Amino acid sequence: MKPVPCKVASLACALFVLSGTIVDAVAADNALKLTPTKNADGSLGLSVSMPGAASAKQAAPLRVSLWEKQDDADSKRQSAAAQDSADMRCPNPAQWRFEKSPDPLTKGGLKRNDGTLRLDGDFAKGKRYVAAACPVALAGAVEMRLQVKTNQNRLLVRIVDATGQNHQHSFDVIPDGTQELIIPLVAAKEKNFWDGAKDGVLHTPLKQVKLLVARDTLDSDKDLGFCEFSDVRLLGPEAVKAQPVNPATAPVTLQGGYASLRGAGGEWLGTGVLKTPKGAALEFTDRWTVGKNTLRLRREVRVKGNAPGGFTSVASLQLVDAQPWPKMEWFAPGMIYGNFDHMRDNSFGSGNYYKPGDYTVWIREDRMPAPLLAARMPAGGSFAVLNSAPDSATTAAEGQGFSREPMTDARFRFGAIVAEERPEGTTLGYAVPGSEGTLSYGRKTGAGPEVEQKWRHRYNPLSDNFVQRYEVSFWFGKTKDTNDLVARSWRWAWDELEPRVNPQDIETMRASMVDVLNQNYIEIDDRAGVQFLALAVPGGKPHPNPKVILGFTGYALGSAEMMLVEANRNPDSERGRLLRRNAEKAIESFLRMPINPPLTEGFLLKSGGAALSTWPSGRKVTEAQSIYLRSFCDDMKSLMRAYEREQKAGRTRAEWLAWVRKFGDWLLTQEQPGGGFPRSWHALSGKLYSASTTGTFNVVPFYAQLYRVTGHKPYLDAALRSGEFAWNTGHGRARFTGGTIDNPDVIDKEAATIALEGYLVLHHITRDQKWLDRARIAADIAETWMYIWNVPMPEDADNEKLHWKRGVPTTGIQLIATGHSLNDAYMCWDVESYARLARETGDSHYMDVARILLHNTKAMVGTPEDHRGTLGPGWQQEHYCFTLTRGIGRHREWLPWVTVSHLRGINDLIDYDPELYRQLAGE
Repeated sequence: MKPVPCKVASLACALFVLSGTIVDAVAADNALKLTPTKNADGSLGLSVSMPGAASAKQAAPLRVSLWEKQDDADSKRQSAAAQDSADMRCPNPAQWRFEKSPDPLTKGGLKRNDGTLRLDGDFAKGKRYVAAACPVALAGAVEMRLQVKTNQNRLLVRIVDATGQNHQHSFDVIPDGTQELIIPLVAAKEKNFWDGAKDGVLHTPLKQVKLLVARDTLDSDKDLGFCEFSDVRLLGPEAVKAQPVNPATAPVTLQGGYASLRGAGGEWLGTGVLKTPKGAALEFTDRWTVGKNTLRLRREVRVKGNAPGGFTSVASLQLVDAQPWPKMEWFAPGMIYGNFDHMRDNSFGSGNYYKPGDYTVWIREDRMPAPLLAARMPAGGSFAVLNSAPDSATTAAEGQGFSREPMTDARFRFGAIVAEERPEGTTLGYAVPGSEGTLSYGRKTGAGPEVEQKWRHRYNPLSDNFVQRYEVSFWFGKTKDTNDLVARSWRWAWDELEPRVNPQDIETMRASMVDVLNQNYIEIDDRAGVQFLALAVPGGKPHPNPKVILGFTGYALGSAEMMLVEANRNPDSERGRLLRRNAEKAIESFLRMPINPPLTEGFLLKSGGAALSTWPSGRKVTEAQSIYLRSFCDDMKSLMRAYEREQKAGRTRAEWLAWVRKFGDWLLTQEQPGGGFPRSWHALSGKLYSASTTGTFNVVPFYAQLYRVTGHKPYLDAALRSGEFAWNTGHGRARFTGGTIDNPDVIDKEAATIALEGYLVLHHITRDQKWLDRARIAADIAETWMYIWNVPMPEDADNEKLHWKRGVPTTGIQLIATGHSLNDAYMCWDVESYARLARETGDSHYMDVARILLHNTKAMVGTPEDHRGTLGPGWQQEHYCFTLTRGIGRHREWLPWVTVSHLRGINDLIDYDPELYRQLAGE
C-alpha cells in the first residue's frame, strides 16, 4: 500500500507540545487542516477540517470497550439466577417421541443417551423424512433453544399450533459441527403451513415442536442422516429477555486523550496511557499522516500488566455539523446505499431499530467488499473511514461459528467499521477486534438471515506486552448526491487497497466449463436440458427428480447458448456435433411451453410437470406459487443471442424468434398504469402476483435486444420508457433493488449489473449521452459489491473442509444482497460491460475491473491440475462465505447460472473485441 503523499512545502505546519502546552500552526492551501485541542481533563486531541467540505474532531483519541471477566463460579451463579427467575421449561428427554415417515421406504429411529437424543434417518430407498416430536409444555412459549449436531445442510423444524396446523421453518446449520440453535416459535412464511386452520396464523397454545431429518436437507451423496440434540429449553417472553449473552459480559467503556502531541509538516505523533480498573494499562501511540484529502492513522496499543477479560480499542472522529441519521445519506459496500428505504428490517443500517440519539452500527469488516463506511451531510460535505491495511485474521473457533458469547484471543486481528449517533454527535471510526452490534447476523436461512438485537463481542487479551497494531484512513470531500458519494469514496478505497489480478488459465477453463454443462445435460423422452442442481464435490448421486429452469439460477437456455457457441468453434468434431445436438434439443423442449402468458419457469424432466426455481421438485406446483419477470427476461436474452449467432452462420431459426416475440408482445400488455412492469405472476394461470415494479430494469435490455433483432419500434419504446422509469424511481438515488428473486425488493448487486447492461445497450442504439452516464453510475454501484481486499481463512481450520481454500485471494468475489453476507462470482458475466464502458468513457479504471472479473472470479473453479475441492475441471460451487462461517458456504451444490455466467463473460468479450479478449485472458 502506498503512503499518502505529503508535501511539506504545501503544509506550513509546526506543532510542539511541552507539558500539555500547545504551540499551534495550521495547514495552508486547500488541504486538510489539523488543529490541536485540549480536553476538560487536560489531555490533548485533534480536530480536522477541509475548506468547503467536512470537519471532524476527536471526542476521545482512544476509546476502549473493556470486558472484565468474572470467575466461573460467579458466572454460573448469575446464570442460574437468571434462569430461575424466568419462565423456562427444559423438556425431559423421555418426552420426545419418534415419528415415522409417511413414506414406508424411509427408515429411522430415536435413541436416548443420558441427556442427548439422536434422530436417525435412512434414505437408501425412501425419499421423505423422519421426525422427533416433543409437546410444548410451557404456555406462552415464544422460543426454543438447543444444542444441535447434524450432517444435514439445513434443519427443518415444524411447530404444531392449537388447531393442528403445521408451520415449517428451515435453519441453516454447519454440517457435523455442534452449535446452539435458537428457534423462534412463530408462524411460517411463504406458504410453508398446512393442516389445521391452514391460514398461516400461529394459534396458541402450541401443541408440539418437531425436528426433522429429511432427504432434501442432505447432500445427494448421503443416504444416512442424523441429528443429535441436547440442552433443550422452551422460553417465554421474560425468559428471552433474561437470556444475556453471558451475565458477566457487559463491557465498560474507558476513554482518554493524548498526554503528548507533536507534529511537523505532514506527520503528527500522539501518545497516552489508559489505565484499567484491574491494574493493566494500555499505552498507545498514534502516528498521523496528512494528505490532500486523506488523514491516516497508524496506531499501536501495548498492554502493560495483566488483568482478566479483554479489550477492544476504537479510533474514531466525530462529524461536525452532522444531522440525525435519517437526514444524511450513507454508504457501506454491500450493506447500505442511501438510507432506510429498501432495506430489510434487522439489517445493518435499517430503520426498524433506529432511535434518535441512540443508534449504533458496528459491522465486522469481513462482511464488507471493502472495510469502508461513508456519510454525506445535506449540504454535501462528505466523510469516509477505511481500514486501509486490512489483516482480518481470526481462528476457526471464532470464525466458523455463530456464537454471541464473548471471545478473547490474541490472534483476533479483524476489525469493525463503526458509526454511532449520540445526543452529543455522530461518530465514524474503526474498532479492533471487530465486535458487532447492536444487532448481529446469524445463519442465512431460506426465510432470510437469523438476526438478533444483541452484540457479538470480541476482544484481545489484557496480557502483559500484548500489542495491537492497525491502520485507519479518513477521507474528506464534497459530493453532489448519493451516487457521487458512492463513486468517489469507493474509488478512494480502491486506490488505497490496490486490488490485484489473480491470473487464471481462461482458455482451459472455458472448455472445461462447457464440458460441465454437457455433463449435466439430461434427456428423457422428448424433454431435454441442463439439470437445475448437482453436487459440486465428489460423491454425489443423481437427483431423484431433476428439473430444468429458465433464467436466474437455472439458465436452461443460457446453457444451450453456451453449448452452441462452443460447438461453433469446432463444428465438425464429435464433441462439437454432440454439443449442438444437445443444445438444440434443450431449446426445442422449451419452445413447446406456453409463453403468452407464461405458466411455469420450467419442467420436471421425468414427468414433464411444471417446475419453478424457488419450489422443490418433490412438491407439486400450484397457483399459490409465483413465476418471475427476471427468470423470463434472462433466458429470452440468451435465446436471442443464440438466434443472432445462428443467423450470422446462415442457419434460420425463425421459430426461436417467434417464441420470444410471443412473450414480448404479451409482456407489453402487463405494463402498469403508472409505468413499470410487475415483479411476478401466479404459476399455472399467468395472473398478476406481485405488482411491485422495482424489477422493471429487467425489461430494458430484453426489449432493446428484441428491437435490435426485429427493428420493431414498440419494443424500443418500451425499453426507453422502462429505462426512464427505473432511473426516476430509484437508480438516480443509488437504490438498485429487486434483482434477486429470492431476496425480494431489497438492494442487491444484480439489479445494478442488469441496469448496467440495459443502459449500455440503450446508449449503443440511441447514442444519447445520458444513457452512457447512467450506465457509468450503475457500473460504479455494481462494482462496490466486489471484494477488493483479501479475507484470510483461519490458519487453524481444516483446509480439506474449507469450501474456499486457505491462501486463495478473495479479491473479485462479491456479496449478493443486503441483509446477509453470502458471496458468489455472479459478476463474472459483466466483463464485456466494463471493458466496453472503459472504451466509451476513456476511464481505464473500468478495464481494471474487467480484468479482475475475468480472472479472480475463477479462483475456485477446478482445473485439470487442481480440482480445488470440486468434482473436477470446470466445476465450482454456487457460493461461499467470508465472514461467519468463514470459508464455508451453506451447501456444496452447483447450479447452471454459475457456469453460464463465466462463459457469458468470456464469449461476450470475444464477440466485442477478440484481440482485447486475448490480451486480458493472457494476463
